Parts: sequence; C-alpha cells; structure tokens
Amino acid sequence: MKKPNKHPNKHSKDPHKETFEEQKERYETPYEDYEWLESLVKKLKLPVPTLDIMASRKNTKCIHYLNQKYDSTKNDFVILDKKRKKRVRIPKSNFLNAPHKKYQFMVPQCEKQWQKYGFTIIALIPSRNERTKYWKKVIEPNRFEVVNNGHIFYFPLDKRFIFEIDGKQMEIGKDKQIMHDPNGYKLVIWIGRDYLKDFKKNLKKFYQDYYVKPMKEEAKKSSK
Repeated sequence: MKKPNKHPNKHSKDPHKETFEEQKERYETPYEDYEWLESLVKKLKLPVPTLDIMASRKNTKCIHYLNQKYDSTKNDFVILDKKRKKRVRIPKSNFLNAPHKKYQFMVPQCEKQWQKYGFTIIALIPSRNERTKYWKKVIEPNRFEVVNNGHIFYFPLDKRFIFEIDGKQMEIGKDKQIMHDPNGYKLVIWIGRDYLKDFKKNLKKFYQDYYVKPMKEEAKKSSK
C-alpha cells in the first residue's frame, strides 16, 4: 500500500456547509480499512492494487492514481509515465472506491477495461446497487460462481465503514459524534485473466477462513 500523504490543514471544502448527499460524493477510504481489504485480496491469491482508479495525490491508496481531471469514466485504467507522457504501463490490479453517483458509469467502464486488458479490479460498492439496471446488465451475467466463463466475484463485507473527508473521520451533530456509513458494502472483483484458472480453488479456502472458521470458533465460545 502507498504510504499515506498528509492532508493540508486547509480543507478543500467546509463539510458543515455540505448536504449529506454532497458529503457522500467525497468519501475517502481510511487507510486501516484499505489495509483490511488488501488482506482479503491476498487471501484470494490476487495481486494487490497498484493503481487507484479515482483518487488524488492526497488520498490515493495505491502507488499510482488517476485523478478527476483524467476522468476514468471515459479513459483507460493505465499508469501514466510522467516523464514520457505518451508512454503508459498496464497495472496488474486496480482499486476503485468511486463517488456513489459515478457507479452507473464506472461499473460498465470496469467491464470494458477488463475486456480490453484482462487485469484485476477491486471495487468497493454499496450493496443497494444490486437493484440497479447496470448491476443486472454487467455484474450478474458475468458472475464467476454461476456463469460459464464468468469473471466477476462479489461478496458482502461484515464491516461498518467510517469514511473520511479530507483525511478526517465523518462527524455529525453539535457533539461531533463519529458517523458510521449506513450502507452495507460488497467487495466486487473483476478477476484477472491470469488468475481465473486457480480462483475456484483459492475461493474455497477463502470461504473457510472468512466464514466457516469464525462461525465454529464463535460456537465453541458460546458452548462454554
């Protein structure tokens, strides 16, 4: 994971003057939560992301990033060579935590980019997006577990997120209580072509570690 940058003392916007909906569009993934997501990716034997698809210099979670000016909704997910602007590198793995309103563009774009480059894409997406047309058009027809030649895997995360804005945790009310995001989230993965062959085997062990073992341990504690 990229070493965290410090946010400037002067915030880009005053969060107290923004509506809740406006604030949600600027959510940043805390580094601790991103490290946890990385650990899940490693357990699935997938490459850790090196390109943050929608980020800035101050909040990127990866070594490389694509900013708002680049506009990943329309352009390729590639690592830009700063010294030679025309040269690019193709990442093995990408990370995406997009503003919520952008997912209607980013989910189809992720599929297009996977078809073109075949790399891994790790996306953090609100569970309620399952009700959208683009989810049913892109995600479900390509599910790894149920569709022949499927390449997309997703599962619900048993975690409540406290997102940040300008490097600070979200707070509400006069007493400035820390606010958990009310949405549930899924980790949606476009599995890199080079990893599809072994993914089923890795997935079985992942489910054992993520679901079965914790349930057995909890049952043992309850029986004592």
